[in-house]
Amino acid sequence: APTLADLIGLHEANSWQGHSLLAVAEAGELGFTMRDATLWQSAEWTAVSDPQDGRARLYANRTDWLQRDDLAARYPGRAETLLARAAATQRLHDYLLRHDRLAP
Repeated sequence: APTLADLIGLHEANSWQGHSLLAVAEAGELGFTMRDATLWQSAEWTAVSDPQDGRARLYANRTDWLQRDDLAARYPGRAETLLARAAATQRLHDYLLRHDRLAP
């Protein structure tokens, strides 16, 4: 919903969880969790947890923009670190939402 609202230019205060996927943080990083999948993306890397088997996958954004070459085995721990950032961000967003700490 936040992405759709951003697309149509709706910038009113709302109680939707999450943020627009069109908005990029100043650091150029984006992380989110949805159902059984988690994603963290930066200019250099995309890390995603596979919702079917839970395995972490890692892609180099500058050279593999179609995300065909999983580099998780070549860079052990990097995908898990990035996915942990996304999970921590999700926990913070959940806390803020539950405690009505969101600002318009």
